[in-house]
Amino acid sequence: MFLEGALDEELNEELRCSKYDYHNKETDNSRNGHSGKSMHISYGDMEAAIFRDRNGEYEP
Repeated sequence: MFLEGALDEELNEELRCSKYDYHNKETDNSRNGHSGKSMHISYGDMEAAIFRDRNGEYEP
């Protein structure tokens, strides 16, 4: 959950608006869901939701 929260905030900064703030949007790009990602870390395997943007410009 911590990783997904950090990625969500990073996408907010990239798009210059929060998830539900459509009135103050300064870009044509917007959120476009998420995709699942499996990561192997020292504590074991972990599943995370990696957020996407419509233009494909967001690189977490």
